[in-house]
Amino acid sequence: MWLYRPFGIALACLACSAPSFQADSADSGGSSGGTGGGKTDSGAVGGVGGAAGNSGAAGTEASVCADTQCEDVRCANIPLITHPWQGPLRVLAPGQTDCPSTYPDRVAEVGTLDVPQGTCPKCSCSAGAKVTCAKPNIDVYSSTDCSGSPLGSKSSAPACVFFSFSGSGPQSFGYKKPAPGGSCDSSDDGQTPNIPSAGLGGVRALCRGVAGTGVGTCALAGSEPVCVASPLLDTCPQGYPKKATYSQGPVSDPRGCSPCGCGPVQGSCDGTVVVRHYSTTCAAGGASATDSKGGCSGPQTGSFTQYFSLHTAPKPKAECTPTGGVVTGTPTAAQTWTVCCTS
Repeated sequence: MWLYRPFGIALACLACSAPSFQADSADSGGSSGGTGGGKTDSGAVGGVGGAAGNSGAAGTEASVCADTQCEDVRCANIPLITHPWQGPLRVLAPGQTDCPSTYPDRVAEVGTLDVPQGTCPKCSCSAGAKVTCAKPNIDVYSSTDCSGSPLGSKSSAPACVFFSFSGSGPQSFGYKKPAPGGSCDSSDDGQTPNIPSAGLGGVRALCRGVAGTGVGTCALAGSEPVCVASPLLDTCPQGYPKKATYSQGPVSDPRGCSPCGCGPVQGSCDGTVVVRHYSTTCAAGGASATDSKGGCSGPQTGSFTQYFSLHTAPKPKAECTPTGGVVTGTPTAAQTWTVCCTS
């Protein structure tokens, strides 16, 4: 009586001796298989990949364990594999992309994303004629030390500033240092950007065998761990605790160098500033000159009706922080695989 096992590799005879047969495409192992089916002796099943000794039909090693009963001596029970996980898999060593006959289905070629460091031109800024100091406002106080609120504040931009307040007595005047304004000129050192293309390193194959379905899932037994993989999930399923992540090409690398620029002007407006005040007009002569670097000039005496002029404007002492000249962008792989193994 002959029985046919759908995922097996041999025909089994329960009441007679089965004839031996020659595989159509046997590997370089033994020349012929022994008695097929069952577990009665070590020659009853073909060796893995047509190994030396007795062998069955070549190419059937991957499907011999597609049986929930897991009866073959080459098979072992493995944890349940459910969609969308693919398996059972073997992860080959780096550089190996040809799947063995025991795990013949190459699911993907994967590796680790390799992003070489790039260099960009060095940026710099110069504070030239575009950096300026505005003319300060002149403030007049009724106090002798510029304390309190000013009685008046006027821009020193006109050639002559007139103040007229009622009363007389001690007084003071001063100005606040203006902040530098304008902008700096940017430049680079002329170097050509050097950004090597990103790619995959340690490329290897994910190779799939054939497994049954349900709780009794089987796979070829061996010393290597059994794995499952998915491009959709990130958390490993039960029974496959060891996790690794791989990338699948092609790799897109949009990196480039950001353009050079300059940040805001920073610093101060320094230098001696001469403010002259007059009792009548800003005409030459009869003027009381006051040197100041910003702050207060006092006490002054005389009428509150006075004229002021800015004789020397403050000078900028400023700089800008360079911007740009750095690598921007992030390389990405076409697909990311989560691989989970039994150990």
